[in-house]
Amino acid sequence: MGAFHQRSAQQQQTYPQPTAAYFSEKAMRALKQKDSLKFRCYNTQAMHLAILAKDSLAIADVLWNNGAFYLNYKKYDSAYFQYQRSQHLYQKLQHHYYEAKMLYNMAYIKSKIRDYAGSEYLAYRAISKLEPLQKHKTLYHCFNLLGVIYEEMGQYTQALQCLQQAKKHLKASSLAPQYRYLAGLENNLGILYQKSNRLPKAIEYFQRALRHDRLIKKHLILYIKINDNLLYTQWLQNKDSAIQKPLEHMLFLRDSLNHQPGQITSHLHLAQYFLYHADTLQAQGHAKHALRLAQATTLNREVLRAYQLLSAIEPARASAYFKNYASVQAQLAKQERKVKNNFAQIQYETETFIAQNKKLTDQNGYLWSGIAASTVIVGLGYAINRQRQKNKKLYYENETHKAQEKIHRLQLAKMKDWNRAKNQERQRIAADLHDGILSKLFGLRLQWGFLSIPNSEVHNLHQQHLSTLQAIEKEIKAVSYDLQSEILQEHKWSFPQLLQQLITTKEDTYRLSIVLTIHPPIEWTNISSTVKMNLYRILEEALKNAYQHAQCTGVRIQLSQQHEQLFLNFQDNGVGLQSNEQQGLGLQNIKSRVQQLQGELAIHSSEAGLHLHLQIPINS
Repeated sequence: MGAFHQRSAQQQQTYPQPTAAYFSEKAMRALKQKDSLKFRCYNTQAMHLAILAKDSLAIADVLWNNGAFYLNYKKYDSAYFQYQRSQHLYQKLQHHYYEAKMLYNMAYIKSKIRDYAGSEYLAYRAISKLEPLQKHKTLYHCFNLLGVIYEEMGQYTQALQCLQQAKKHLKASSLAPQYRYLAGLENNLGILYQKSNRLPKAIEYFQRALRHDRLIKKHLILYIKINDNLLYTQWLQNKDSAIQKPLEHMLFLRDSLNHQPGQITSHLHLAQYFLYHADTLQAQGHAKHALRLAQATTLNREVLRAYQLLSAIEPARASAYFKNYASVQAQLAKQERKVKNNFAQIQYETETFIAQNKKLTDQNGYLWSGIAASTVIVGLGYAINRQRQKNKKLYYENETHKAQEKIHRLQLAKMKDWNRAKNQERQRIAADLHDGILSKLFGLRLQWGFLSIPNSEVHNLHQQHLSTLQAIEKEIKAVSYDLQSEILQEHKWSFPQLLQQLITTKEDTYRLSIVLTIHPPIEWTNISSTVKMNLYRILEEALKNAYQHAQCTGVRIQLSQQHEQLFLNFQDNGVGLQSNEQQGLGLQNIKSRVQQLQGELAIHSSEAGLHLHLQIPINS
């Protein structure tokens, strides 16, 4: 809010009476002192004066204050509402820098409620406004947030790219102290490499972060966090490394600072260490201590980690721990769903308010236009009465035409809102299936697998049931993917661009050389969306199959169209199908999709690799 405070100083020099800017600044001081009563008093005064002065910029700044206040108390829905109203005002005033800051704040709040798609969209909107202005400080925050989002989503390549961008903008910014932010960024990069199992690279970044000399004196909590991450990663790389004493020292330091999130992490790391060395008593003690701390601080995700670890430490009580795990997970999902519904309601009410405001503005414009026209007509007098009647008739015809156009626009807007709500609900159901039910089934199968069954016949039946449960998980996952398949229809890219994006992603993920050829060019607009969606999924499945089973280094894909038929040739340079090898689930899924499209599939396998040839009607 730098520009707003400059405005406040100028006003105090010019006007003897307090202004909205004066009270807004006092409100922010009260907020920093955590005096909520004074903050509300001063900010209410600021809003009152801003409305009296009809100062939209001052109103936007007061709303910004409100957002910061609610965010301090983790009232995310109220904070989001205030930031959104402020952003609309800055957008109207064409104040792009402050508008981008509000978009970042909204993206941050969306990330806190795990609405990663919404957070990603808002962050990129902010970046598009900040890059022409070269606002490196805020650009650093945006890219750092995107890195964290992509890491949570498991998209490590995109996360790495965003964190590297954040590092570039941090070095170009005046953010101070820079060594503190740089150490935090290098810690994030270390965690990212750790999660992607690139442990030597993770250790390198943790060690680089610890080289900042002033970190241990000025930011001890961050220093301990990075040190603990380094020790844990070194243990993951070499399970026989002697890290018990250093880990216990990190826990001692966190206890002395009463830093509860850090204490939970230290106890969980020590529990894993002792479990590996078969010291179940010590492992159990640390895991239960972490559980109690996590429950006391309502850190539900750490509660889930503790229950999962206790299930491995105490197989005899795995069933009880799983029930608690499922209960906490269901409660967490319910809370997240409630918050997301609140945000959807806020979004709807805001859009309704803007539409009504625009409607009133248009009506006022029509009213004043009518008054002016009437005055001119009366002034012309009796001599041009006939002409006046003709003009009046034309005027009303024109107004009727405008009203009809307006009704048509409103109908189109309503249809667009309905379609958007439908797609959001479809995506919500898909997310609930994937993140809720699928996660519970996975947890059940995991805990079921821990059961010790000495009877061989019962053990075989037990394994069959586990396989059936895994197949059910795959069916739910397939349904979840199909629910979200309309992304192919609504994505802003063309279908060839989507195919190219798929190729690029799989090349990075699978480390394959993939060549896609479309010749002659295909008019994709003439091909049904069902065919395109299934074709996309077939290619996805074929590439996954090539990576997992074919042991290949390269893939060639050729697409072509002849008359009303679409042809796909897919060939890898792997080992092919062995003579005694049954076709896997991937090839069966491809066969199923081709049959649904009333197409034909030919499979040819040799020592030179696997060759798939598909023929599909373009409007099946």
